[in-house]
Amino acid sequence: MISRVTTRTAVRLWLVVTLTMACGDKAAVTGTQSAPPPAPIAANSYKLSGLVTEQTARGSRPSSRPYVNAWVQQGSSGYSYWYHHGETSADTAGRYELTIPASATVHLQVWKEGFAQPCAHEVPSVQRDLTLNVQLLAIDLLTTVPPAAPGTRNVSGVIYEMANGERAPVERAFVDYEPIMDFVAAFTFTGVDGRYSLCGLPVDRAVTIGVGLRGRVAYLTVPPGQTTADILLPR
Repeated sequence: MISRVTTRTAVRLWLVVTLTMACGDKAAVTGTQSAPPPAPIAANSYKLSGLVTEQTARGSRPSSRPYVNAWVQQGSSGYSYWYHHGETSADTAGRYELTIPASATVHLQVWKEGFAQPCAHEVPSVQRDLTLNVQLLAIDLLTTVPPAAPGTRNVSGVIYEMANGERAPVERAFVDYEPIMDFVAAFTFTGVDGRYSLCGLPVDRAVTIGVGLRGRVAYLTVPPGQTTADILLPR
């Protein structure tokens, strides 16, 4: 099913992502504030920690110093972990640790040059110390995302453009899942056939998927339960 697509300028106020590809595509920028406000004060907080691994053609291994960020939602307001705590990364053994306010919902974000994070990782209402492991996939392995875990879904499809009145696949487009407007919680790139696949998306609510390529941007809302979505990238 092809849903209605809207386009808008993708403004990144607090996220830093530089993904080096042959096409030199999508990059995010930081906020313009000279100094971030203090982090929200919580009566209790917990540790969110885990291991980041990277899957390559040679197998899986701990990922050395990938960047780790999170969106922390507290009631009707939220913030980027980096914005309040500064740049965070895992250590050389792939281990990371974040301090999260009690009852907050967390969307984890991990990236490293040459890899993608196609699976989203959401932790609703943190009530204790938690372990959450994340796997990055090498760019050339993005067709091998894992099957959907209970309570989540995979969404896949084709990114295309219109050429001479016909659909043509778009290669190397950046595709992401954004639970919060302009916050990237999972991302991947299309192959030569224009196909993409994202995993770990919530099954019971609508999700927003963004697409970007050389200044061209499209956004699509995928209804609850739907697992396929082709997206037109306007010229």
